[in-house]
Amino acid sequence: MAGRMAATSSGGGIKRGYSPNTTLPPREEFPMKRSCLALSLCAVMLHAAAPFQPGKDPKIRILVDKVMQPTERWVSKEWMVKETADAGFNVFSPRKGHDRPAEVRLVTEWCQKYGIYHMPWMRGTLTAPETDAAKGRRIVWANGTEQPLWSVNSDEFWDWTTKLIVSYAKLSAENPALMGVFLDYENYAPRKCGNLYSLSYDDLILAAFAKKQGQPIPELPFGGRAKWLKDEGLHEAFEAFQVNHWRERCRKLRQQVDALSPDFQFCIYPAPGTPFMVRACYPEWSTKRAPIILGDPWVYG
Repeated sequence: MAGRMAATSSGGGIKRGYSPNTTLPPREEFPMKRSCLALSLCAVMLHAAAPFQPGKDPKIRILVDKVMQPTERWVSKEWMVKETADAGFNVFSPRKGHDRPAEVRLVTEWCQKYGIYHMPWMRGTLTAPETDAAKGRRIVWANGTEQPLWSVNSDEFWDWTTKLIVSYAKLSAENPALMGVFLDYENYAPRKCGNLYSLSYDDLILAAFAKKQGQPIPELPFGGRAKWLKDEGLHEAFEAFQVNHWRERCRKLRQQVDALSPDFQFCIYPAPGTPFMVRACYPEWSTKRAPIILGDPWVYG
């Protein structure tokens, strides 16, 4: 199995404010490294400064397993961790099992045994029902497309995200072999318009913005919301309001994590990222003690 894994050299540092989708407003510097992500079957390699380094090796080599797990019905086994360590990787990130607490704990113990680290992989999106149960709280793109995903502005999204990541931070405090979480913001939901997240024009955020502005917003079809905000000269204020909302949510999660395990690191993919990643995750999840790790998909090997 190890012979099927590949590694490549890592990339350099990312410049603050770089993004193909957006620009960063002036803010304090925040620590991070841009990573080179190599996908060859199940191999992912990343490079970032880390608070602890397996074998005093300054390079973090993360293996996101999409090859070994399927042979065991997508359940992690000890032999997979050993194969990962034997192949020269120092972080194991199984593609499935992030929502199975007993398995997360067991994988962490195996990683500790073989002298490597564990980083649970999880999709950074949550499916929402296409029923009235989620009406007004699903993501809405600027072009009016609605996807069956809970909006990044919804409590449902943040309650789910927080519950999982805080559980990892608690385990990390017990066993530092669990070094962080790998969050994948690729968009695989129906009616995809791009990776996640960009500004959403859902009912939740529009109502909150209208309340702050003290100005009612008429009922508008999804496809007319961004245009109406622009025509009324309100879009820039709406954008700033929503980004600030994201940052507050991210900051609260980082504070909860820091209270348990301040060395806990967030790895986000695909970097350099979407507006949500660049404008909220970068500044709020990266600390001097636990720099954010950026999974860069542009270089494959």
